[in-house]
Amino acid sequence: MCASQLLALNTTALLNTSLTAQELMPGLGYFAMDVAQLLRDYLQDSNITVQVPDFCAGNRTVASFLANRTLVNGPWPTLRVTITFLTTEPDSRGALITRDSLGFFTR
Repeated sequence: MCASQLLALNTTALLNTSLTAQELMPGLGYFAMDVAQLLRDYLQDSNITVQVPDFCAGNRTVASFLANRTLVNGPWPTLRVTITFLTTEPDSRGALITRDSLGFFTR
């Protein structure tokens, strides 16, 4: 399920509450803002605007991670994040941004 789908839910009918989906799940918006800020900091380019229009639950993947200082191999939940880069810099148009997931997430 994606954040956009969660935010579109009719929470009044589903949960019998007058609160909106955004009020019930404010973390969805904060997560998108955090990802955008993290990418802006990583790219270090003031000419680029980063937008995160949506993110969805991804497949679980087996990965190594630390739990209480012990290396554990196990399933790890993933997210698929949609990212839009906007720039006014003519030299940046059409440039291919390569994947750097390890370097990006370990900084």
